[in-house]
Amino acid sequence: MIKRKIIDDDNDDETIVEISSGKLRGTITKIRPSTTDDNDNDNIMIASYVGIPYADPPVGDLRWRPPNYPLSKDNIDKAWVTTSSSSSSNSSINKNKKSDDEDNRNKMSMSMVRDCSTNQYRKLKIAYQSNADGYIFVEGLRNRMGFSFLKRILLYIILYFLYPYFFKPPESEDCLYLNVHVPKKKQNKKKKKNYNDNDANLLPVMVWFHGGDHQDGQGTTNPLINKSHQLCTVGNVILVTVNYRLGLFGFFCHPELTKESSILDSNTTTATSNMNSPSTCGNYGLLDQIASLKWVRDNIQVFGGNPNNITIFGESAGGESVMYLLTSPFSKGLFHRAIAQSPSNAGQLLHRTQKTFWYSKSMEDFGIDFANYVLETE
Repeated sequence: MIKRKIIDDDNDDETIVEISSGKLRGTITKIRPSTTDDNDNDNIMIASYVGIPYADPPVGDLRWRPPNYPLSKDNIDKAWVTTSSSSSSNSSINKNKKSDDEDNRNKMSMSMVRDCSTNQYRKLKIAYQSNADGYIFVEGLRNRMGFSFLKRILLYIILYFLYPYFFKPPESEDCLYLNVHVPKKKQNKKKKKNYNDNDANLLPVMVWFHGGDHQDGQGTTNPLINKSHQLCTVGNVILVTVNYRLGLFGFFCHPELTKESSILDSNTTTATSNMNSPSTCGNYGLLDQIASLKWVRDNIQVFGGNPNNITIFGESAGGESVMYLLTSPFSKGLFHRAIAQSPSNAGQLLHRTQKTFWYSKSMEDFGIDFANYVLETE
């Protein structure tokens, strides 16, 4: 069992924590006082850790399967080696991989520090997006707002050229990452702060699921995260934002995938075996959210968060996700409060094999239609 603790190093702009899979380096942002007479806010800072992997990348054989939580040993090595800030450490661990001494290899792996500083924002991967709704909305503005010819051209250039190439984060199937933002006060560097189950200073935790019609959006940058970090500072809570699979990769259902799930369920004895049941087919994005909540339950105390005081919340598709998590048996015990903001379609569920009041086809029927369309257009 790894001893989990917060480690304050000699750099005022950095902080390191150690979780079950390794060490994380975050960035400390100093926050201005919210009021001039509030002396308590003078030393408030936000420690941000971005791009933390919470499950194995859902690629290759793991595509259209429930997330594999916790991270496998091979993926821990990849995630920590490739982002370590020390090239000499990288060399050492790569040499050590050739060794048969597994215990020594584990020690070397745990000596690595994954760079989760805010410098990594531009490199963070998000789920593949459809972008349909956003582009339709902006196109509507462009065509109906009476813009001059030059403004229309400028908006077109920004929308289709500048934004995708300079501002949009890279999209990838490898998207199961989350971010943690922690309010903290400056402490004496000589003091090492350890948290235990009885610590009354553990902070409440809020886990945010982004919106976007389950086809777009991201948990990396959103209105909750800005220079003021008011949710963390004013609310005095730890904020976790989550990326999960979207669109085709997150919610595709097909009879062959259902059949594969049945085989996996009968052959698997791991902790995720119950998620391989046929009933989970087509719900991979929601299962990602559940895996992220398991990560929060198992690791948030390292950051000073209370694993027994977790609130999930989200807007639009994120609000729908909250409603689904409230009803899912797989999320039992993983959170304690819920806030659903504008969960407009939360009751309009598709059944895996049957028609419903809202839809004339089942999820598997839609999956068959899509697969046939792809085959016909090849």
